[in-house]
Amino acid sequence: MTTAERFAVEGCWTVRALAGAPTELSGRSFEARVPGSIHLDLLRAGAIVDPHLGDNESLVQWVDLAEWEYTATLELPGPFFDRENVALVFEQIDTFATVELNGKVLGAVANMHHPQRFDVRGVVQRRNVLGVRFRSAVREVKKEEARLGTLPWLNTPAPFNFARKSAYHFGWDWAPTLVGCGLGRVFVEAWNGPRIAYVRPLVVRASEEGAHLEVHVDIEGAADVRVELSIRGSPVARAEGEGPIALTIPKPALWWPRGHGAQPLYDLVAIAGEDRTVQRTGIRTAALDTRGGAFTLQINGKPIYCKGANFVPEDSFYTRATSPERYQARLAQACDANMNTLRVWGGGFYETDAFYDRCDEAGLLVWQDFLFACACYPEEEPHWSRVEAEARHQIARLARHPSLVLWNGCNENLWGYFDWGWVEPTRGRSWGRGYYFDLFPRLCRELDSSRPYWPGSPYSGAFDPPNPPHPNDPATGNRHVWDMWSGAGHPVIGKQAPRFVSEFGFQGPPSFALLECAMTAEGSPLLQHQKSERAEEAARNLVRALFGEPESIDREHHLRQVAQARAVGSLIEWFRVLWPTNAGAIFWQLNDAWPAISWSAIDHAGRKKPLYYAVRRAFADELLTFQPSSPGSDDLALHWVNDTDAAADAPVAIDRVRFDGTLLARRTIRARPAPRSVARVVVVEQELAPRDPTAELLVARTGALRANRFFRPDKELSLPPARVHGALVGDILRLQAETLVRDAVLHIDRLDPSADLSDQLLTLLPGEVVELRVFSERPIDVRRLLSFPVFQSSAASSL
Repeated sequence: MTTAERFAVEGCWTVRALAGAPTELSGRSFEARVPGSIHLDLLRAGAIVDPHLGDNESLVQWVDLAEWEYTATLELPGPFFDRENVALVFEQIDTFATVELNGKVLGAVANMHHPQRFDVRGVVQRRNVLGVRFRSAVREVKKEEARLGTLPWLNTPAPFNFARKSAYHFGWDWAPTLVGCGLGRVFVEAWNGPRIAYVRPLVVRASEEGAHLEVHVDIEGAADVRVELSIRGSPVARAEGEGPIALTIPKPALWWPRGHGAQPLYDLVAIAGEDRTVQRTGIRTAALDTRGGAFTLQINGKPIYCKGANFVPEDSFYTRATSPERYQARLAQACDANMNTLRVWGGGFYETDAFYDRCDEAGLLVWQDFLFACACYPEEEPHWSRVEAEARHQIARLARHPSLVLWNGCNENLWGYFDWGWVEPTRGRSWGRGYYFDLFPRLCRELDSSRPYWPGSPYSGAFDPPNPPHPNDPATGNRHVWDMWSGAGHPVIGKQAPRFVSEFGFQGPPSFALLECAMTAEGSPLLQHQKSERAEEAARNLVRALFGEPESIDREHHLRQVAQARAVGSLIEWFRVLWPTNAGAIFWQLNDAWPAISWSAIDHAGRKKPLYYAVRRAFADELLTFQPSSPGSDDLALHWVNDTDAAADAPVAIDRVRFDGTLLARRTIRARPAPRSVARVVVVEQELAPRDPTAELLVARTGALRANRFFRPDKELSLPPARVHGALVGDILRLQAETLVRDAVLHIDRLDPSADLSDQLLTLLPGEVVELRVFSERPIDVRRLLSFPVFQSSAASSL
């Protein structure tokens, strides 16, 4: 917030094609919305079909090759001409463009991740014509590739690594190719005297007894600066000066990640001359413990187990992806799934302040990638200067957010250099190393030394000879786990103990309602919008290994969703029992950018897949789980994970049960897991070992905690046809199992696309009862709700 006069340039824009458009569009101007993008403007005008539906993506590729001009006519009020300084400000220009005002070229730009400010004193008038001419990003990156020579890249048709533009716009293995162009918010700003550009409150020390902050106020122009820190309207510290301003806060209210404490936020006021800003911040320290190969985040000196997901852009188009409503919904779902961490992945964009503000409020830790992913990047000019300006801006802009706890240099680029054949093509050339090991750490030290920097994901902590560990070494640093599952399980479970896993995942289809809405009738809906042949093959193979060949599309849809949930959930539970050796599990991915067959837990419509419910259980503060006794052991054990600050002390009952509900053996053990620890309750042996692994399971219970263990793939189990009966009273659905029911899902979206249930992926013994809350805008027919294809389990239903 600033005291400068601002005039928003909105409601007055048109757009037209300069070159490359179909003949019928030549010479036509369309109403444009700014902020916005070319695809959305053309879609509103009826000039293109919706690229998110069916195979329409292929029909709009011409848009990416065309050149476009956005024009606005604006009249400024009188106060703008009484100020000493006047600037034309673009929060975003995506990406290769020339800006003109009243016939004067203000400049050419080529970075969507950095705002643009133009001094327009002497150019601006009461009535003004503003023009932004966009060149094709696809053509521009190919021209730059021809100038510098090819550098390796993955996943997209065009070499995105030659542009400071979101990589996923060029297509990814979960995203369409919709490169386009567009504008963020545009405004004219006028002010007198100095202008506050950034306020960087850096926490030097913090404890319950006291905290010390250095507040850096970056200004344009010379002035003394005054700062004031307050909480809930009560000032707690004031100071002034020319350089970094020291603030000492006695007995501060410390900010904590969710599950570890509260998230108090302070108001920080900075004043320079006539300019005044108010920002929110929190007081906490952030550090990364890497001793002995560890990778453990520490907040306020306390080790934190990071439970979360990779966050990708919410939509193909920036304005829809950054909607505050979408942020609010998605981050609320992350919290409901017991997450405390989100990684903003390096192939998207830096999110808007609304995202980080909500994370501050919710106690969600943010791992922030610099925007470099799956490619080698040129360091020659003008690329180095563009990247430096971008990084300086983003580090300074985000410094106030207590939720941001880690800057990461790149996604998979160090791994790629080692393993993907990139050494020879880059010999004697730049490829991005200078950014990750020189520029970014230097800028973080200069602008924000209050949080750690890490060069890459994955990265083992060393890169130079002699004999550095592999960047994806399981024993040190952070790792990506992309080994494939089989019917026998995952090769990492029981074998490896990675220190931190920042990517792992498995594909599953979206809700059936989204398939019906977004996919055409031609071909299988489970193949449309599938961008990864490898992931498709892995998903089909796992379904066959677990369940056999599905007999229908309805069954395949359900079983693929269940396979995804089991695959990811089982890995999370294994990683959690490894604490404190393993200090984080960040799965791929939380959300989707379009209606996709993808790795997400929440589809593009915001509906939760069965994976979501598996993740919610696996990330719970307390967890019972049957896992190998230790890495390298063939013994099966029951573990109790206690990620709370209170010790637990309770009896745990472990039952060996026949599928018809008959109790075959029981053992009760008192367990006492300490705070923030994992207790091995019992090794499964003797009377708990199954006699008939095709017809028995283990069930462990203590209080509300429960763990189930089956011993064979479903197709080898003697599972009866699933039978349940139930009644809906008000919004409560009461279900009772008549037979063993494994991984039941009620696909309620098939009855009401807006409906939801409080829980899914249910496993019930015969006679067990569960109550679910139903959220629906229309009456629900219980008979249909409990009938195929709405009700399905891993075994065929008899309803």
